[in-house]
Amino acid sequence: MKNTTKKLATKKATTKKQPAKKATPKKQEAKKPTVRKDTKQHTILKMLARKSGATIQQLHEATGWKITTLRGTPGALKIKLGLEIESERRDGKDTVYRIKGGLGGLNIA
Repeated sequence: MKNTTKKLATKKATTKKQPAKKATPKKQEAKKPTVRKDTKQHTILKMLARKSGATIQQLHEATGWKITTLRGTPGALKIKLGLEIESERRDGKDTVYRIKGGLGGLNIA
């Protein structure tokens, strides 16, 4: 028997050229969140934007929403609309919620 060794053809690793990256456009300004007029959310925002603010009970009377829903509303507005909500606990009374800086950061449509 003959001892023959075969040379294995080795493939060169071919690297595909990746297309050149396009120049990234300048960052666009973040769009302001839009809130429609004459909605319950708009009513809540108007009440919270007052200097006196609003309590959960006042929001309940204005919208008819359940109180348990309204308890989560300030946090939801903070997250979804980027508003800064402050709360003030008054002695023996309900907590008053208000928006710091007003509604200037929103588009009202």
